[in-house]
Amino acid sequence: MKTQLISQVVSELGESPIYNQTKQEAMWTDITGLKWFKHSFLSGETIMHKSGGMIGALAIREKSGYVAAVEEGFATLEENEEYLVTNKILDKSQRMNDGKCDVKGRFWAGSTNLDFKEARGKLFRLDIDFKCEVMLDDLTLPNGMDWSPDNEHFYLIDSLDYKLWKFDFEVERGMISNRTIFYEFDPTNGIPDGLSVSSQGHVLVAMYEGSSIQVISPNGVLDDTFQLPVKNPTSCTFIGKNLENLLVTSAYIGREDGSTNFNGRTLLLSEFGLRGKYPYKFRG
Repeated sequence: MKTQLISQVVSELGESPIYNQTKQEAMWTDITGLKWFKHSFLSGETIMHKSGGMIGALAIREKSGYVAAVEEGFATLEENEEYLVTNKILDKSQRMNDGKCDVKGRFWAGSTNLDFKEARGKLFRLDIDFKCEVMLDDLTLPNGMDWSPDNEHFYLIDSLDYKLWKFDFEVERGMISNRTIFYEFDPTNGIPDGLSVSSQGHVLVAMYEGSSIQVISPNGVLDDTFQLPVKNPTSCTFIGKNLENLLVTSAYIGREDGSTNFNGRTLLLSEFGLRGKYPYKFRG
C-alpha cells in the first residue's frame, strides 16, 4: 500500500469526503473550522469555501450544488455561498454529523449532542421532496454509514458504543429493520468514525485516535488494518478512475496541527487491493 498527501490544506476536523468521478474532484468538510474544501485531481488545486456554520456531511445534488447535514438540520449549498437551511430540526445543543445518499437519491444523516450525551442522537432520512423522517432515535454519536453492494443491507456506526450495526434495507420505501451488531470494536484501537463499503462488501472504517483504517470482511470479522501517518483519521471514500484508491480525511483537534506532521491533512491510499462503489447523488 502507498500513502501520499493530496493537498497542503489542514483541517481542524476534516470529515465526510465525497468524490465526483466525472469532474475528478473530491470534497470534504471541516466541521469545527466552519469551511469545506474542493480538490481537483486535474489541476492539483484545492479551493477553500467558508460554510457559514458547522457542516457534518455533504452530498452532490443532481440539480446543482450540494445537500448538507448542518448544525441546524439539513441545508442546500452552492459554490462560493454559505449554506441555506431547508429543515431546521435541531436545537443549539445538537448538530448533524456524518451522512450519505442511498440508491434512490435520499440523504441520510445522523445527529448528536454537542456534549455527546448518551441516547440523544438520531438518524434522519431526507427524502427528495425535502420531507424528513426520524429512522432511529436511541443513538449517541451516529457516524459512518453506507450500504452493501446489493443494497440489501445498511451499515451504521455509533462511535461511542464502539459498534458497527447492520440492518436489512428495503430499497423502495427506504426503510431499515432487523438491527444487529455486525462488528464490535476494541476501544484500545481507537474510536470508530466514518466508513466506506467496497464493491466486494468490505467495510473500511477510519479509527479516530487509532492511526488506522480497519477493514471488516463481508462476514463481519477484522480482515486487515491499514496503518496511517495521522493520529485521528475521521472518514474515507473511494476515488479514482476505477475507484481503486482511498481518500482519508483527518483531524488535529486536541493535537498538534499538520504544520509539522500530517495531522489534519487529507491522504490518498493506493495499491491496497480493493475497489469502491460509485456514490449516489441527492435527487432533490
